[in-house]
Amino acid sequence: MQETFIQEKTFDRNDLLTKGEYESCTFNNCNFADSDLSEFKFIDCTFNGCNLSLAKLKKTVFKNSYLQETDSAETDLTNAVFDSCNLTQAIFDHTVGFPFLVRVKSRI
Repeated sequence: MQETFIQEKTFDRNDLLTKGEYESCTFNNCNFADSDLSEFKFIDCTFNGCNLSLAKLKKTVFKNSYLQETDSAETDLTNAVFDSCNLTQAIFDHTVGFPFLVRVKSRI
């Protein structure tokens, strides 16, 4: 099965995502609470005011992405990767799978 590839698209509020790779996309106030985003890839993406609490992010890759002030409380981050991401003031309270992989260039 071929993986979905989406580039330079803006998602708002309750837009649904299909498993795949997202490049240079913007997510505005999206509610991904309790969603399964396992094995998704987010490359050069921006998350503005998004809720990822209680989400499953197993093996999910975030690369060169902006997740500042994103709520990721109680998420499953087993084998998740944050490579060169801005995680300033992101919330990771009570996550599962911590410590996840954060590459050196990421800012927490």
